[in-house]
Amino acid sequence: MSLTGLIPPDVSLNAAIAICAIAFVSGTARGFSGFGSALIFMPLASSMAAPQLVAAVLLIIDFIAGLVARGFAYASGGDVYYRVRNYPDYGKLSKRDIDDLSSGARVDQSELKDDPLDFALWKAAKPGEPSWDSPWGPGRPGWHIECSAMALKELGEQIDVHGGGADLIFPHHSNEIAQTEAFTGKPPFAKIWMHNALLQLGEEKMSKSLGNLVFVHDLLEAHDARAVRLAVVGHHYRDSWEWTDGLMPAATERLGRWADAGSGDGALDEVRLALDDDLDTPAAAAAIDAAAAAGHGVASAAALLGVILYD
Repeated sequence: MSLTGLIPPDVSLNAAIAICAIAFVSGTARGFSGFGSALIFMPLASSMAAPQLVAAVLLIIDFIAGLVARGFAYASGGDVYYRVRNYPDYGKLSKRDIDDLSSGARVDQSELKDDPLDFALWKAAKPGEPSWDSPWGPGRPGWHIECSAMALKELGEQIDVHGGGADLIFPHHSNEIAQTEAFTGKPPFAKIWMHNALLQLGEEKMSKSLGNLVFVHDLLEAHDARAVRLAVVGHHYRDSWEWTDGLMPAATERLGRWADAGSGDGALDEVRLALDDDLDTPAAAAAIDAAAAAGHGVASAAALLGVILYD
């Protein structure tokens, strides 16, 4: 989403929302719509729900109130903080010891925490920021609580697989675990965690803040959606890799070789084994390459990677 001309480039997210709330919300809606279109053309399975924070604020407030009632959170000066030391398994996902975390914790003098490790569930309103009424006064949710509250509503108290970028392991996913398990009393929050490594463009990771993004909808204007998929699945999700100009020509050529090989079940068993091994898509694609080069049809194996060679 671009708000160029409406918002100065150096303002914070909260200030940006306050300056241009209507444009932000409508732009976000357009972003969701564009993302949904990309899912269809790739193709990818559609999600069962697409919750958004603004519609879930009351749910979030109820979740925070539940943590306060259970002794895992406390109000302070209009803020509400999670009491980290009341949750003994804090940091288990990132394999970090709580005492090591404590020694390196920074203290913001404007925050009224009991412990430097405690993190915000609710922040008191500041001038110019969006805010909602709550039992602790006007304010907004912290940066972690919304995921716990919306996951609870849409998926239940425990979920099978939770994914996200490797940069979210700590603190975001660690805080999400602590919040949810404290609220439900039912560990584990997620049975399996799948964290993808970061994608780079040049020597820097792709990010909204840097503006160095490659958009799927732009790729789809110039390339077959199946080739876009092959450019991605040629790398393991846990491995960091770099997007380069040579990826799409190579993926298009690979797609052509697979299509030329014809229909058949070549490499089908090898692909199933590779995908069962921590979703090893590079090994799966390499097995299909080998089968196609040997003259075997690979349409069935390609379909397991979401690449439909023939209608």
